[in-house]
Amino acid sequence: NQRQEAVTAEQGYMDFIDRMEHPKKHIQTGYGQLDRFMFIDKGDFIVIGGRPSAGKTAFTLQMMLHMAQDRRVGYFSLETSVPKIFDRLISNYDWTSFTKIKKAQLGDEDWEAVTRGYNTFHTLGFEVVPAAGWTVDKIKSYAEIRQYEIVFVDYLTLIHAEGKDDTERTTHISEDLHTFAQQDGVTVIALSQLNRDGGDRLSMTSLRQSGQIEQDADGIVLIQYDSEMPDVRQIKIVKNKEGLIGDIHASFDGDHQRFILQDSSEVPEDEIPA
Repeated sequence: NQRQEAVTAEQGYMDFIDRMEHPKKHIQTGYGQLDRFMFIDKGDFIVIGGRPSAGKTAFTLQMMLHMAQDRRVGYFSLETSVPKIFDRLISNYDWTSFTKIKKAQLGDEDWEAVTRGYNTFHTLGFEVVPAAGWTVDKIKSYAEIRQYEIVFVDYLTLIHAEGKDDTERTTHISEDLHTFAQQDGVTVIALSQLNRDGGDRLSMTSLRQSGQIEQDADGIVLIQYDSEMPDVRQIKIVKNKEGLIGDIHASFDGDHQRFILQDSSEVPEDEIPA
């Protein structure tokens, strides 16, 4: 790593003017409403949390498909097999019925959509990496070799780490992912499970072994899910160092593994956290 030098008042001020005149392009998630409030950058550590069936994997796979249009992305799957990941990706990308895919019952129109989709799908800059039992160091080393700009980890607490209990292991994982993101300038987006007894109203403390994650993450997004309304989601931005916090209404099309974020939002547009 290069040594960091002190910056004078004049240098910092002139750098600020240059950045305002030549604004950098933040990393877009593909969810327009989310991108209005989160300004994701290189070196950020973002956590996506949700209970089982909330759609964490589908949410991040759709995000990855957008990011991979112009960036190199690695999706490290520690739980779901690679073929199952691609079933979801192709259902989303080609608008093909996930039910038909799982039953291997594609009709002529489905095959036409899959054939057309390949023309652009194969140009996307992502790789799905089977990573069951991997450590953060192994993920980091592989990402460096493959020169990923963005890394997804599905999911955080399945990473192998030393520690006397789950809390200590999660603390080490969170610290190591945060350090990896900062030192390598890689955007790390990690999925996380939520506590089962956290109540209906999700918050940062809903994250399993949440203490260190709350401290390390630059942004935390939680997906609220109610089994009585299976198509409805709330995307809750509960921590955001470089933007706004609040709720975004969403729907989930399970048969195409696709999230649709609504324009209406409860995010206060004039409130930026310190």
